[in-house]
Amino acid sequence: MSGWPVLAMSGAMVDAQAMSAARGMGVFDAELPSQAEDDTSASTIAAQVQQWTEETDYSEKYCDDVYEYRRVTVPRAMVALFPQGRCMTDSEWRSYGITMSRGWEHYDHHNPEANILLFRRVLGTDPRSGRIPKEMMERVAQREAYITQLEQERQRMIQERNRRQEEQMAEIFDCARPVALVAPAQPSLAPADLPSSSTLPSEPPQLEAAGTS
Repeated sequence: MSGWPVLAMSGAMVDAQAMSAARGMGVFDAELPSQAEDDTSASTIAAQVQQWTEETDYSEKYCDDVYEYRRVTVPRAMVALFPQGRCMTDSEWRSYGITMSRGWEHYDHHNPEANILLFRRVLGTDPRSGRIPKEMMERVAQREAYITQLEQERQRMIQERNRRQEEQMAEIFDCARPVALVAPAQPSLAPADLPSSSTLPSEPPQLEAAGTS
């Protein structure tokens, strides 16, 4: 990336030390934004985060024997800013204006609608410190092991399905391949079957002239 100042989402303040070091290296000699522009940008980000916070919707909690869950629906404009291919850390989703007590974990996405985030928290977690009860740690470990086993089985089934599809396609290609037509071989004559020179006439037969009457 080019040497633009780094904005910290928590508070939207410019890293002064990074900017000072960049000035010493001459990074910003040509295109350094003014302090007024920095303040305006920080204010814009803070206003946007505040607006997102007001538009974010939280579902009622539901639970099983290990976790409690809830869905968080955020404005669609936020989705483009989320990290791709993974879930967000605690500090990341809080920086976008999502506000919940401690211990909540962003663990999955709602595939049909990308702006619906799925959160979970271990039952009995202290909402102030995020500390998990000791008696729940074993349940969490068992659940994670079970999920890992299911994922391995899913991958095995996918590989088996792909292998069968490849075999079926190979059979289809073999059946569709044109068959080369081979002409039947001509029987060869053995030397004994060939006429000998003694049986061939030495001179062509003379035709007798027809008599006249």
